Amino acid sequence: MADAPIADYLFQRGALRGTQLTLLESRLLHLGTDCTESIALDAIASARIAFERDARRIGWGVAFGVFALIVFALAGPLGAAVGRALAEVSAQIARDASQASAVAQFLESALGALKFAVGLMPVAGLLLALWGAALGARGWIGHTSLTLVLASAEREFRTPGREPLLEDFAENLAQCVAARMRR
Repeated sequence: MADAPIADYLFQRGALRGTQLTLLESRLLHLGTDCTESIALDAIASARIAFERDARRIGWGVAFGVFALIVFALAGPLGAAVGRALAEVSAQIARDASQASAVAQFLESALGALKFAVGLMPVAGLLLALWGAALGARGWIGHTSLTLVLASAEREFRTPGREPLLEDFAENLAQCVAARMRR
């Protein structure tokens, strides 16, 4: 006769989306689309549930935001300086068109390319700001993880964001593990 389910939790987001944890009287089942994992409750030494924000991603998001501000701040002055230099070189080449050297023409071409690149700096700054915002948001959303400590390993089940239903499932699991240890 099969154990009666005590609690279950369906992962709706993240890498485990579509899989389910089912707590039975003597074991924990992780039912996936391709496989099933069974963990005896007697083998679980402890269970830990935690919601954690990803400080590393938040830090990288802030760093990209600061870098985007620097790129925005430098775009205007660099564009003006390159524009003035290009105008001077172009004016000199126009004055001495017959004696324009290859170096001056190369310098004009190089300054034109640099002006184009500096013109792209606001777009690069916007992309950096968006990337930083996405990283920061992803880090702030965090994840809820259920970690089982077994005799020779740890098994972690993780879902994005704060997940109270997984916390409730973990509470039921902890009660069942504690009850089995008292026997």
